[in-house]
Amino acid sequence: MAILGKPIAALLLNENATVTIAHSKTVNLSEVVRRADIVVAAVGKPLFVQADWIKEGAVLMDAGYNKGNVGDIDW
Repeated sequence: MAILGKPIAALLLNENATVTIAHSKTVNLSEVVRRADIVVAAVGKPLFVQADWIKEGAVLMDAGYNKGNVGDIDW
C-alpha cells in the first residue's frame, strides 16, 4: 500500500473524501468494493477485482500492471 495507496488516500482525504483502505485479504472484499464510489486497485494480481464487485457509476483507477499487459480490475 505504501507506494500508491497512502498517497492516493492522502489526496482524497485532503478533498474531504471518506477513505476506506482494503487489502487483498480483507474479509468480504467484494462487499467493500461494491460500496465504493472510487476504486483504486494496485494489487499486482491480474484481474483480481471482479466486474461484479463494482457498482454502476463507480470511478475506477487500475494501477496494476501484470504480465501480458493486464491490469488488476476485470472490467
